[in-house]
Amino acid sequence: MSNPIEIEALEVVTQINEQLYEKLVAVVGEKEYANYAHFAYVLLSSTGTTCIITFNDIVLWSSEDDAREYINVDTDEEDFEPLLGFVQRGLSCVLATCAALLK
Repeated sequence: MSNPIEIEALEVVTQINEQLYEKLVAVVGEKEYANYAHFAYVLLSSTGTTCIITFNDIVLWSSEDDAREYINVDTDEEDFEPLLGFVQRGLSCVLATCAALLK
C-alpha cells in the first residue's frame, strides 16, 4: 500500500475502530463485546485506485467522489479538511440516526 490516500484512510479506519472498541467495551464490558463486535467497526475497501470507508454497508467516504471541503482555496494544492474529522462526522450522523430510530 503505497498510495498516500490509502495510507491515510487506513490510519483513519484504525483510529476510529480503536475508539469504537474502547467505547463499546466501556458500555457492555469485555465479555459482552463479542456479541456486538460483528457490526461495530468501520471497514476500508480498496480496488487499488479507489478507497471506500463504510460502516455496516453505509458509505462514509469514497476517494472516487471525495466530498471533503477544501480548506485552502488560495493555492493550487488539493488541501482538504482532515479525513479523520470528515469520517467521524459521517459516522456520528449514522449512529445518531440509528439511535433515534430505536427510541
